[in-house]
Amino acid sequence: ISCATFFFLRVPGWQQSLAELMYDDISEPEQLHSQARLLVQSELLRQRYHPDVPKLIPKIIHQTFKSNNIPAKLRPLLQTWREFNPGYEIRFYDDTACRQFVATEFPEYFDAYQSLPKDVERADFFRYMVVL
Repeated sequence: ISCATFFFLRVPGWQQSLAELMYDDISEPEQLHSQARLLVQSELLRQRYHPDVPKLIPKIIHQTFKSNNIPAKLRPLLQTWREFNPGYEIRFYDDTACRQFVATEFPEYFDAYQSLPKDVERADFFRYMVVL
């Protein structure tokens, strides 16, 4: 599963920024659930203390996996993004959908995308394009 989020907000009274908290060990689903809760709380803090500051990042979450056949143990993790981000659009892409997206939206880069030797390289390249 590929989910990339960067939060560098330092909350008054906390010793760690949210970015530092996010990179703590999240090897257990319960820990990921806690981390997701922190992200929701950070948005609530922004709304409470800085309501006049517009949110410039669109409410879209892009998720990728190599196929639509998500292993059962990973499905709850995908669902936490939906659960903790009501009102956000969730877009899921498997490898085929990623190729189609690049071919349609960035045809000038399709050959370069296809020529990358590793799946992880294509996934990284796709992530840059999908957020443009």
